[in-house]
Amino acid sequence: MKRLLVTGGCGFLGSHVVRRWLADNAETSVINIDCLTYAGALGNLRDARSDARHRHKDADVADAAAVDRAVRGPLDLVIHFAAETHVDRSLEDPGRFVRTNVLGTQTLLAAIVRRYPSPEERPVVIIMSTDEVYGPTPKNQLHGVGEPLRPTSPYAASKAGADWMALSYARTFDLDLTIVRSVNVFGPH
Repeated sequence: MKRLLVTGGCGFLGSHVVRRWLADNAETSVINIDCLTYAGALGNLRDARSDARHRHKDADVADAAAVDRAVRGPLDLVIHFAAETHVDRSLEDPGRFVRTNVLGTQTLLAAIVRRYPSPEERPVVIIMSTDEVYGPTPKNQLHGVGEPLRPTSPYAASKAGADWMALSYARTFDLDLTIVRSVNVFGPH
């Protein structure tokens, strides 16, 4: 049986992935950690909560002990959605964004490296980032891989910091890691 760990799995995107993963993969189980802030609600997983293959843990991604428990394996894939979001919120409390987005990412990656000392044993890791790390988009242009990061808010800076932390772990500890920098996503779940 394949095992997936999702951080922030009660949020907008994370809950969609948890539900789709369970629906599309009969031979899988999902561990979901989410501390249920303004961005996450158990109601987003109404369908999945009754599925025996899904386990929710109320945990903060920056809490090393909770994350260490969550990565006990074996795990095949980790998708890291957990984050403080919204530019306007970051203006009110930038430190909270640094704690969750940068320290939370580092805490998760450190736990994975400790739990799986051999690169061959480690799960694949996907970090969900944002296009806002690139800064303002010039009219009629798109940002692409390799462009410099130019964040213009505490939110974007904290996500850029998380990306750099993830890249450092990928290079230093030979993690199979991908960063996804999507543009705004909308729709039900």
